[in-house]
Amino acid sequence: MKKVTRLSVLLSLVLVLARGSGLGEEAKGSGSITGISVSRPFFNPALGQKIEISFALDRAGALDVLILDRDGYVVRRLVSSKKVESGPVSLEWDGRDERFDVVPDEAYSLKVDLASDGGGESFFPANAIAEPLPSRAALYDRLTGIISYKLPGPSRVHIQAGSAVIDKKTGLASGPVLKTVANREPRSGGPVIETWNGWDESGTIRVCDLPYFAIAVAATPLPEASIITVGNRDASFFDWVRVRSGSSLFTIAAADHAHHKGLSSLEDVAPKLALRPRNATWDAAARLWQAPDKDIQIDSVVEGPTAASFRNHPGKLMVFLDQDCVATVLVEAQEPSVTVPISRLSPGPHRMTLNWVSDFGPVAVNSILFRSGKPDATRTASK
Repeated sequence: MKKVTRLSVLLSLVLVLARGSGLGEEAKGSGSITGISVSRPFFNPALGQKIEISFALDRAGALDVLILDRDGYVVRRLVSSKKVESGPVSLEWDGRDERFDVVPDEAYSLKVDLASDGGGESFFPANAIAEPLPSRAALYDRLTGIISYKLPGPSRVHIQAGSAVIDKKTGLASGPVLKTVANREPRSGGPVIETWNGWDESGTIRVCDLPYFAIAVAATPLPEASIITVGNRDASFFDWVRVRSGSSLFTIAAADHAHHKGLSSLEDVAPKLALRPRNATWDAAARLWQAPDKDIQIDSVVEGPTAASFRNHPGKLMVFLDQDCVATVLVEAQEPSVTVPISRLSPGPHRMTLNWVSDFGPVAVNSILFRSGKPDATRTASK
């Protein structure tokens, strides 16, 4: 559990990058299939754009070229058992699936197979487990709401924001995650800009103005010659997951799922975490919860297309009162409730943050801003 705890609460200004093909580099390939490259780092098929896929064959044979989604399911068969000669090959993909619908925004990979008298060979880089590598920091501009960082190559990115205090003895940072800015989303290599308004998941806490504000950025390399699509405003990737057919072509699974290794999309993306106070009332004017009792009771509920998978992950719920972790609850296939004493808190607003941490890597987060004591007593004390 030590690894999981660090993953969930380490919000030092660290960028985790990874090995992968750099922006503009071609994939080497192997054997008879070499020099695989795509013409651009991303494209918008909703605008009619296309992408060119190029490679070379060292011998003749029967060629198959498949476009796969992030889980290894076939999205489009560009070439099926086509007899080809040795030499350069160039193909186009219009960003549409087998039904000619525009694919959702995501990263797609290639599977190239060549069958000949000498046997069969494949280019299938997605059928492997990627390893992340720590590197440099990201920057956040409070005025413009821009997060900027740089990737050595196309990567799947995860960005969390919160507050973190450095332990003088260990040198490690700890504190609550209050916002997931990017949730395992594909990005092209090179300089990257994200936008975030600085608020937490609940929209009531200005995270970037908190003491010890920090951002953690993690990236895992996309497979070589990956293709990122953008611009589909009508359907999400999880809409595609609900209707796709067939089975995954991936044959390699992680020995363990630590740090997102070998996870499917339904396992890898953190769901929304809804917090429902049982014994507090919402003060719309103050934009916080009023908690009149000696403790506050909160139900936690995960929501969205990945919630069912996430509930089955082993993990724990970490409860933070302002900056301090005050409780840790082991969870598995359940949605826990927590009760936290608040009678000794100082007057004024406080924040309660829950980080539901999966042992596999995803972290569902949310917070509530609350004021303890009865409303009349609080107003009197504030005077």
